[in-house]
Amino acid sequence: MGVRVIYADVFFLINFIVDFMCLYITRALLSAHAALWRTVTAAAFGGVYAVAWIVLPYIPPYALIPAHIAAAWLMAFIMLGRCGFGRICAACGVFVLSSAFAGGILGAAFSMSGGGYVLSGGVYAEISPAFLIAVAAASVAACYVYGVFARRRITSLSAKAVIEMDGKEYKASLFVDTGCHVTDPLTGELAVIVSARVFGAETPRTTRIIPFSTAAGTRVLYGFKPKSLKINGNRAEAVVAVSGKDEYYRGCDGLVPPSLTAGKRKEEAEIC
Repeated sequence: MGVRVIYADVFFLINFIVDFMCLYITRALLSAHAALWRTVTAAAFGGVYAVAWIVLPYIPPYALIPAHIAAAWLMAFIMLGRCGFGRICAACGVFVLSSAFAGGILGAAFSMSGGGYVLSGGVYAEISPAFLIAVAAASVAACYVYGVFARRRITSLSAKAVIEMDGKEYKASLFVDTGCHVTDPLTGELAVIVSARVFGAETPRTTRIIPFSTAAGTRVLYGFKPKSLKINGNRAEAVVAVSGKDEYYRGCDGLVPPSLTAGKRKEEAEIC
């Protein structure tokens, strides 16, 4: 029987490429804010984990799934950072599904280049450098195309807001939500919902109590009337309602009704 040789650098590169592609797709599907360096670091961790896995002695079958899920969760955590346990678990689930889908396709393609074999619970196949380059090029192209599509979609549904309060300016990306009907109960003014992370360590002093109803129920947000509010460069009259730091709105920092995104007068903006 011949000796099977696995080159660690090639094996790392293959896993890095596939993990990066799956993480990128996961980030796009969840509309999650994650820096590129975090995604690269998470993919590199996946590559190191794969290399370390094959050099370990035989792993019993009952340990395979828990170990792989734990590694996937850590990769999601590295990519997203501290954004809430539930959101990381959701990202882990999407990443596992995308990895299974990509693994099935690539496994079938790899098997065409030679017979596969099993090592430490994984199935491996010999591939040529040309095939590796082709896989890398296809992965990068797929990520680029999906990224352009996702970016255009998000841009068409979001608005840029500049909030001025207490001598400071805060910038936020707000999702344009046709179902956003939040108003200040005292003045009747429309409200935009902005995550507290936009304001950093110190949130401006809140002077308004604003009820906020969703499919999950009704809760109360605290807000304030900014000195100045500009949405897409146009001055807008609205109250800012502050939500939790870990809350994301389809990848954006908050919600804004469509009527505030076109620079309309206050009396016209009453219809959301």
